[in-house]
Amino acid sequence: MGSPGQLREYGRDMLEFIEQLWGDLEQYPPVPKVEPGFLLERLPKEAPKEPQPWGDIMVDVKELFIPGVTQWHNPNFHAYVEAGTSAASVAGDLLANALAFPTFSWQSGPASTELEMRMMDWFGRMLNLPEEFLFSSDKNTGGGVIQESNTGALTLMVTTAKMRLLRQLRENNQDIKPHDVISKLVIFTSDQAHVSVQRVGIVTGIRVRSLETDEKGSLRGETLEKAIKQAGNEGLIPLLVFATSGTTSTCAFDNLQEIGEICQSESIWLHVDAAYAGSYCICPEFRPLIDGMQYVDSICIGPQKAMRIHLPYCGLWVRDRYAMERTFDDDPMYIKHNYQDKSVDFKNWSLYMTRPCRPLKMWFVLRLLGVEELQKHMRKQVCLAHEFEALVRGDDRFEIVADVVLGLVCFRMKGPDELTKRLLEAVNDQGKIFINFTEYKGRFIIRFPICSAAAESRHMTFAWSIIADAAAKVRASGR
Repeated sequence: MGSPGQLREYGRDMLEFIEQLWGDLEQYPPVPKVEPGFLLERLPKEAPKEPQPWGDIMVDVKELFIPGVTQWHNPNFHAYVEAGTSAASVAGDLLANALAFPTFSWQSGPASTELEMRMMDWFGRMLNLPEEFLFSSDKNTGGGVIQESNTGALTLMVTTAKMRLLRQLRENNQDIKPHDVISKLVIFTSDQAHVSVQRVGIVTGIRVRSLETDEKGSLRGETLEKAIKQAGNEGLIPLLVFATSGTTSTCAFDNLQEIGEICQSESIWLHVDAAYAGSYCICPEFRPLIDGMQYVDSICIGPQKAMRIHLPYCGLWVRDRYAMERTFDDDPMYIKHNYQDKSVDFKNWSLYMTRPCRPLKMWFVLRLLGVEELQKHMRKQVCLAHEFEALVRGDDRFEIVADVVLGLVCFRMKGPDELTKRLLEAVNDQGKIFINFTEYKGRFIIRFPICSAAAESRHMTFAWSIIADAAAKVRASGR
């Protein structure tokens, strides 16, 4: 594990460096001015044969690595999504990394397993999820688990839904051939869903059909109903509906109430991706965004975005945990233990047998920050988004293209898409702020998320001044 004093030396130096880095975020450009190969050219092609001094490594961190880091926590970084972190989260992960034990069964990590169970219940109660999703519910049928990613969670749910369906069909026909069934399965999602659902379709070999959303980017019940009928006419079997609460492009919300009623009547698994927006529902005023949870079979929420917890961390809750546990009903002799009938073995809740200790980050964050502080942070991010929205609306050269619900503003320059494309390029070329783009309903638009916990009103006005000046130059160029 190292000689006496090593951990103290390394830890002290690194924590001091991180603290300084966090304090100087605005001294760095949001996106580094580097090109592919910049670091490869400066690193040796082979590992060192002899130990190297710690001081030399810290010099290389500062001079080689950090200059090539995209500074997601810089308050002038407004792209993709918020990437959360905090001193509390880092401290929790420091302990987990030091303990360094795998957890595949209760016996391999009793404290980690039960802490994870309780943390997922704490989080679920903060979100006001139905009792069926909690370990502590009297029904004792559901529960939550920390996944590595939203894509992994969805892959697990598709596999669980598939195996549940096969078991149900075998009850009536023992001779049924799994391949014949699987080749007919179909997953429904919206044309605004995250690309992960398409990836899961490739991995599982199950076809995915993207359905058209309404003018607000929401998948409606009528559209789903028609798609299910069409699939039936083609001899296909609907397996799962992948609904989104807070789409990546514009933060749109599928109508869970309408979709849920249909899924329930058709016995189709309903999975909800609320990776970005879900955490905001710890604030009572945002909880109606996920109305319809009574119909949901599973939901995935990423506290690593707005809840000050760093990656990897994705919360997955299921209504019927036994359907998931039966999916990977394998117990090799070398991991059996005496408490299997009385405990939860999270190896059956994941695509991976071995899992790290994950709940310490949330335990530390919830205790050191508290729910009220997290709610305050989220409300601040939403307020900043509305401040920026007002600046956009106050300039008749621009238009808002989607409702500003949480911490994301989507806008464009009026006129042909080429104007907005040139604006984006002009802004990012300056290197003072960084923004990104998407295509929505056939139009090129700019996404402006509030990404940094350090962001303030002055950063909104600073960003807008750069965007407005660049727009004037784009208009004046006439190209």
